[in-house]
Amino acid sequence: RGAAAGRQVPLGQAGAAPFARFDVNPLSLQDPDLEPVETFRDLASDPTTTPYRVDVLADGPEAASTLAERLGALPEVGRVITLARFVPADQDAKLALIDELAWTLTPVLTAPNSPPAIDAAARRAVLETFAAAVAATAPAEPASVDRALAHLAAAVEQFLAERAPDAEAGAAALADLEDAVLADLPGWLDDLRTAMEAGPVSLGDLPAALRERWTTADGRTRIEVLPAEPIEGPEDMRRFADAVLAVEPTATGTPVVVTEASRAVVGAFVQATAVTAAGILLLLLAVYRDIRDVAVTLAPLTLAALLTFAASAVAGLAFNFANIIVLPLLLALGVSGCIQIVSRWRAALRTGGDTATVMASSTPRAVLLSALTTAASFGSLAVSEHRGTASMGELLTIAIAATLFASLLALPALLALRDRSRARRRS
Repeated sequence: RGAAAGRQVPLGQAGAAPFARFDVNPLSLQDPDLEPVETFRDLASDPTTTPYRVDVLADGPEAASTLAERLGALPEVGRVITLARFVPADQDAKLALIDELAWTLTPVLTAPNSPPAIDAAARRAVLETFAAAVAATAPAEPASVDRALAHLAAAVEQFLAERAPDAEAGAAALADLEDAVLADLPGWLDDLRTAMEAGPVSLGDLPAALRERWTTADGRTRIEVLPAEPIEGPEDMRRFADAVLAVEPTATGTPVVVTEASRAVVGAFVQATAVTAAGILLLLLAVYRDIRDVAVTLAPLTLAALLTFAASAVAGLAFNFANIIVLPLLLALGVSGCIQIVSRWRAALRTGGDTATVMASSTPRAVLLSALTTAASFGSLAVSEHRGTASMGELLTIAIAATLFASLLALPALLALRDRSRARRRS
């Protein structure tokens, strides 16, 4: 949202700086076109399959039940899972339905299985019929089912168009697809036959491996909390994590870890920036012994920082865990050029010169060439395949360009104002 707003603001206006944003999601550092990243985002788009889950440890089953009710009442929480959720409720009624279903399905499931031979043309016809049936299905709810069906229909159409353009050419591809899709069908049918023999279930009947995942040796019980809405950005993750932490401060999980890590990183960033600025201020006071010269030296750095934030907003380049180091580096790299120009200006005043004398000297060219050399060094990071490293190179290049603008254009203007002020005092 900030980047979209920032694109409407001219690059040179520092007013765009508030639109800069910090992306706390480590996934944003990866190539979005990689298949694992796409798969992760697909899973995260559905609250029932999202990997963004929060875990809480309760003192026992009763405490877990109470805490689960409190967490489930939060509007940010969609579902709360405990070990007790694996024991079905209303078992008598459900077992009666299973018994009725077994009368119908058991003869089908136990019938001899001798599938007829099928050729490529028949396979293609079956797949086309399936694709048409999926495309024609319009589920009323939920929306996630609708998205899944649309994705399935598109995948089948793409397969028919690219992998099996006709019955003869696609024979091998269709056979491979059949093996991939139906290879597990016999096992599923076995599981269904086993399900027809279901009986009453209690916590003691659950597999030991499952119980060990949800309970500890000292009796504590794990609670798994899922979000109510898809987590699509940093704000969604922060909102979900904060809501759970407000109820249970000991909660953990990816949303909590990422949110708290982002706060730690931002805090360290603020601390590093403050320490850098304080060090520069003390050094300038010790060298110049004139608060006005110190202010003139630091003012362009403030402008460069604002321009860097503004440019990042305009370019849609978010700050992240990798490139947030830019601002402390910006102060350290940018102040050197300002010090060179201000020091040359102070020396020129002692010999009767002024700002024009400084700008006609070799100092501005030296500052320019030094900054361009640094920009070339850091700018090479922008071609990295890692998005975090590339964003660091891009942002550092923007920051150095901002310091050049501030030191070679804004700073001389400030020094010229000092020249006029000194001239008025002498007259």
